Amino acid sequence: MAAAQPQRPDRAGARRGWASAAAVAVAVVAAVGLLALAGWVCRAAADRARGDARYAVPDPNLGLTLPRDLASHPHFRVERHWLATLAQDRDKRSYAVLFRCERLARAVWPALFRRGRAPAENHFAAQLLAVDLADGQFAVATRETDGAADAADATDIRLGDWRLWRDGLHLRLAGKDATLGVALKALPEKKTALFGRNGYHWRGRDGAPVYFLGQPRVAVDGALDWRGRTREVAGPGFWEYEFTSYGPPAGTQGLDRLTMALNNNHELTLVAPRRRDGAPCLDAPLSVVLPDGETLTLRGGDYEFKPVHFWTSRASHAVYPVAWTLHLEQYQADLNVTAYAAELEIAPPGGRPVWEGPCRVEGTWGGAPVRGFAFAELTGYARRPFKF
Repeated sequence: MAAAQPQRPDRAGARRGWASAAAVAVAVVAAVGLLALAGWVCRAAADRARGDARYAVPDPNLGLTLPRDLASHPHFRVERHWLATLAQDRDKRSYAVLFRCERLARAVWPALFRRGRAPAENHFAAQLLAVDLADGQFAVATRETDGAADAADATDIRLGDWRLWRDGLHLRLAGKDATLGVALKALPEKKTALFGRNGYHWRGRDGAPVYFLGQPRVAVDGALDWRGRTREVAGPGFWEYEFTSYGPPAGTQGLDRLTMALNNNHELTLVAPRRRDGAPCLDAPLSVVLPDGETLTLRGGDYEFKPVHFWTSRASHAVYPVAWTLHLEQYQADLNVTAYAAELEIAPPGGRPVWEGPCRVEGTWGGAPVRGFAFAELTGYARRPFKF
């Protein structure tokens, strides 16, 4: 009988086995990674549409409470303030001043493979705009900073040496830049308005809910430091404040925001989202503050708002409306709103061009002549993504 031959190890087969196992392991890891990434993308999309689950969201069943909700709300993702005035100096020269501030909480790194909340930071951006209504000249100063959200019992926002805070009944604004500075105080002349349903403000099918309140009519006085001079100024104005955790709906291009103060002691605020094709939201709410301070909401069928004149920016080639007509059948009101100066496209912190500035208002209300002033903010017209 022949002797048995020793068997040689099948090294090629072993290599093939190892390669096959490695391929399977890589495929499994890739599949798990893709599933995790897909889950995060879906969660991010859901957060953008419905609000980030790490933050509180506006609840239609929970209204605001005064004076508690005049304070900051760091448990919401976004807060925005507007303080504006149309004031005159001692020589009767008129100026428009607008201060706008936004806090946005941003996730630093998504939590893909672990439970719990991703770390977040708060980004603050503020902008101060002054317009000389006699010649249309304007100046803009901006500030940005990162830091913790203020959890104080009252409004107190600081960006370096810029500050917006409440001192008793007064709302105060102080800040100075190389070219522009203010030291203003605003005293309410009407009770605080809760827009929408006790402060819960739904902006239609193409908008996202916010909590929205403000002081629709304030008396402003103080100092404006501009063009190498300090001017004592005084005049009417308004303060508005909103907070939410929702982002704009995916189909939203931008929005038109218009706040008016009329000499018949009515104030109107319209925030109208626009769709990707430029069409306006047809059911955007128009808030009307009555002389007694009560607030009511008109829907799209209760008013007619349309642009009638446009201006094209040389810088961004965006086409902005700079004049509008507004008809309110309920009050037999026909208003013409016209920008004091058309060339007010600016790049606020974040870099997206917007148009914002003061407007004059003229027309009739209940058959009687009426006039006033307005501030407009127009976003999303420039060819850049509309961001939170």
